[in-house]
Amino acid sequence: VTSTTPRRGSVRMGLLSLLMAALLVPVATGFTTPAKAVCRRPWRARPMMMSVADTAKTIERTFVEAAGGMGSKDYETGLTAFIEAAKDAYDDGIMVPALNLELSMCGQNTAGRPLQPDEIDLRTVWLSLVYLTLERVGYKSKAESQFPGASVAEELRQKFYTFTYDVVNAKKQGYDLNSLKLEEIFKGGGEERTPMESAVLSQAMRIVFLAIVASEK
Repeated sequence: VTSTTPRRGSVRMGLLSLLMAALLVPVATGFTTPAKAVCRRPWRARPMMMSVADTAKTIERTFVEAAGGMGSKDYETGLTAFIEAAKDAYDDGIMVPALNLELSMCGQNTAGRPLQPDEIDLRTVWLSLVYLTLERVGYKSKAESQFPGASVAEELRQKFYTFTYDVVNAKKQGYDLNSLKLEEIFKGGGEERTPMESAVLSQAMRIVFLAIVASEK
């Protein structure tokens, strides 16, 4: 029987191909979110019975704010807001394909223009990381008999399988974002990484870690 569990090397290359654009988003995409609007307001609990359309608009806005704020002091605040919004969608039992469809129809352009295909792909990767992490830690959707984590595309599930597992285990061992290093996640891997590769993987690790924190609230 052939194992379907991906090897570390294939996971790392998959991560890099999907996430390499992440560090270039603020420059290459030309997001025009006003500086005063980028994630400076505190995150507030959403109203009860928030519609799928409203959830999609919140995800659209917080993604642009987080991506546009990379490299600034507001980045982690914006990323946390995006993760909380994705968690709301997970709680409502919204499957990833349905959420992406709603996002495509929400008619909101926080960036000042429609997102480019690579930006939409990046947003899907971020959403998938959150969903897979919530599933990995056993977080249960508040929607009865719904399992949103299962709706993540199989390709992404395979690429992030080992990575999310290792970050969750590191959190259980007492690591926080300040102490957790890629060397701990890839311990024993023996693979050399360029500075760009390390930066990209660090971003994915941060998303997974913050999703774990969100699941504990």
